[in-house]
Amino acid sequence: MTTWQDQFKHLPEGWETQEQVFGLFLNLALEKGTEAALDMPLGSFDAKRFTAMRRIMPWWMVPAWGGELKEVPLETQLLLLEQDDGVLVLAPLVDPRTGTRASLKGDSGGLSVRLTSGDPTLPVVGGCVLYAIHVEAGDVEGMRRAMAEVAHHMGVPLREEKDLPEFVDNFGWCTWDAFYKEVDEAKVMEGLQSFRDVGVEPRWMVLDDGWQPVAQLEGDTGEALTGLGANEKFEGASLSQVVHRAKSEFEIREFLVWHAFQGYWGGVHPQHLPEYGSKAVDHRFDEDLLVPFDFEEAAKSWFVEQCAPVDLESIDRFYHDYHRNLSTMGVDGVKVDNQASLEGVGQGGRVSAMARWHEALEGSVAVHFSGRLINCMSDNNDMLYQSKASNLTRASNDFFPKRTELHMEHVVVNALFGLWWGGLFTPDWDMFHSRHEWGHFHAVSRAISGGPIYVSDKPGYHEPELLSALTLADGLVSRCESPAVPGDWFMNPSSDEGALYTLVNEHDDCPLVAAFNGAYPGEGRKTWRAEGEVAPPRDWSIEGEQVVALRYGQTPCLLASGESLSLSLDVAEACLVAFVALDDERCVPLGLKEKLQPAGAIDRDASGWLDRNLYTVSCLDGGELWLWAAKAPEQVTVEGEKLSFYFNENWLEVGLSSRKGQRFEVELQF
Repeated sequence: MTTWQDQFKHLPEGWETQEQVFGLFLNLALEKGTEAALDMPLGSFDAKRFTAMRRIMPWWMVPAWGGELKEVPLETQLLLLEQDDGVLVLAPLVDPRTGTRASLKGDSGGLSVRLTSGDPTLPVVGGCVLYAIHVEAGDVEGMRRAMAEVAHHMGVPLREEKDLPEFVDNFGWCTWDAFYKEVDEAKVMEGLQSFRDVGVEPRWMVLDDGWQPVAQLEGDTGEALTGLGANEKFEGASLSQVVHRAKSEFEIREFLVWHAFQGYWGGVHPQHLPEYGSKAVDHRFDEDLLVPFDFEEAAKSWFVEQCAPVDLESIDRFYHDYHRNLSTMGVDGVKVDNQASLEGVGQGGRVSAMARWHEALEGSVAVHFSGRLINCMSDNNDMLYQSKASNLTRASNDFFPKRTELHMEHVVVNALFGLWWGGLFTPDWDMFHSRHEWGHFHAVSRAISGGPIYVSDKPGYHEPELLSALTLADGLVSRCESPAVPGDWFMNPSSDEGALYTLVNEHDDCPLVAAFNGAYPGEGRKTWRAEGEVAPPRDWSIEGEQVVALRYGQTPCLLASGESLSLSLDVAEACLVAFVALDDERCVPLGLKEKLQPAGAIDRDASGWLDRNLYTVSCLDGGELWLWAAKAPEQVTVEGEKLSFYFNENWLEVGLSSRKGQRFEVELQF
């Protein structure tokens, strides 16, 4: 009998396989050489088509699609091969024992594995560098089992085994797009007041780049950190006042600040902070990473020509000194950027250096901020397979408000990240703008994402209705507990014209499907409208039951088992559909009409029958409440006050508009 493992029986010389419960680990034994980077052939595999997650620049990944293995791009960190009987998943790994990091690329012989040490003085010596698993198409649980096998091998915890910062369940704000580096205390206050004016207030925020004291390294090759406080734009070169005001005047509960992994983009300034042993070094990156770029230009605008990283022996002290100082100012956590560029500074090799730096970062954050950390610019497998404590990680490049061609890609990247690395992390989909041509599109994706929901609105530039649709009373959001994943793992939105791109997830046992038309105006496109049908995912059984499909602002739709809902979307449109099973013959609460995720506005665990004829619904906000009922109630009350309602053919609607911004119980007497 032929099995999927048979594809690995004829690997080129040097490869060995270790069979696990679900997948295979591939080891490569090499004689000690002198190369810091080399390519090893892996061979060919059957594939109808592929989806790849390839790394660009040091920090981010983007999707790539194709039909032949030779088209698999450089720096692929995850490869899905569609085969007749399912999907072959190939995941390049890092081996901490040998200091080797792997990625995939296509060539005339099929696939090759590129091995790098990240330090020109360290030769590659192989190790356990690849994991393979075969799953059914759409089998998310199969992917989770596979990642559990990888996590056990790497000695890292799974997502559900790590603490998640509590702020992710509230609505947030980041200062970056609002002010960029020109941020100061007055602008922070102006931004928070602007949210208050429209009636939707964040409960956590990130003070992004622009608050730190920095100076140029010698030769103007990059800016580096010069002190552990704030710059002159803040009172007393301290953040104490702005943090206090944000919390006392605007009810911000968690105030996070941004800083780079190395302190600042150019590290820690050797002359201003000599106690940390930093030295300026040229950034050096693997040639595969640099192929798409003119490196001289990229170095000036993105990579920073030089960086002065803290000496390895001083990393713990630096982070503890820095974070202790921030904590005394009232800061509650950090967003740490520029992590993957560490591979370009040597320090004994990229794998061991990343493990050492991240251990120090996570240790300090645990002590001073109770683990409140957002990892960013860290989508390299050096970090992704070696993070042992932090849970929240940016999964995509930035939200670029003026880059129309990237809005759909943003959704796809985050979803594919969640499909595999969602087993290790809660993906952060980045902030967006509520008042934007694609604002609703991004809001829908965040509502199903499973990650934090936050915006970077400028003062006075809000879409209040959309913000209200995303949030619940007192700043809560209806966050899914798991990462959203693609409905079709192989769909390329840029070439599959007229088709909907879908994401799937669930919230409180209610399946969610989000559909998108992210077509970008280009030459030769035949159609701009996208059409299709959505239904509960296949692993959510409703056999013998009926289900209600809920959409923002739309009348509920009753579906029979196996029936689908037809959608037609224009460019930049998106729609989230929540499916609620009619699992009670007498009364089922559905959701709030004005919410992007209507079903998420009901606390189902706290709703139910109080006695034979009295049903209570726990609402997390006010608005127009939908219910399904076998008959009309005799009366509807909130805290003893009778409410008017509308009932027609099992649809019950209760007006709670006057109670927006608060949580309460609705009682229905039958």
